[in-house]
Amino acid sequence: MRKVLLLLLFPTVLFAQDRYMLEGTIGKSAIYMFFDDYTASRNSDDNRIVDVRYYYKSQLRDILMEGTRTGNKFEFFIDRYDDKPTPEKFILTKNGNTLTGTWENDKGKKLPVSLKKIKVEAMRQLLPFHPIANLPE
Repeated sequence: MRKVLLLLLFPTVLFAQDRYMLEGTIGKSAIYMFFDDYTASRNSDDNRIVDVRYYYKSQLRDILMEGTRTGNKFEFFIDRYDDKPTPEKFILTKNGNTLTGTWENDKGKKLPVSLKKIKVEAMRQLLPFHPIANLPE
C-alpha cells in the first residue's frame, strides 16, 4: 500500500509548480501577467521559465515571453532567435506575493514595474472571455 501511495504522489512532486497570476503596472499602464514556475522542483541547473504571458489591460493581446529565475530574481524577455537585441525585458524581484522591478525596451526606455499575485477567481472576473480565465487553480 505504501508503494502505491508513493507512486501516486511522485508525479505531483516531480511536476510541482508555483502558478503566478499577477496584476499591476508598467509605469502607469495596467497589466496582467501569467506564468508557471517549475524551477523549484527541478533537480538541475535548469532555471528556465517558458510560456510567460502578459497583457495590457487596455488591449488584452498576448505578449509571449520566456525567462529565467535565480533565487528570488526573475528575468523575462522576448527571444528573437537572431543577433538583434530583445525588444523588451522585465527584471523583477519577488518579495512575498509581489514582484517589483523594471521593464526595458530595446531603445533604452525603462519603466518601473509593480505586480501582485491574484487568485484564479479574480482573474476570471477581470478577464472572463480570455483563455487564461479558464485555467485550473
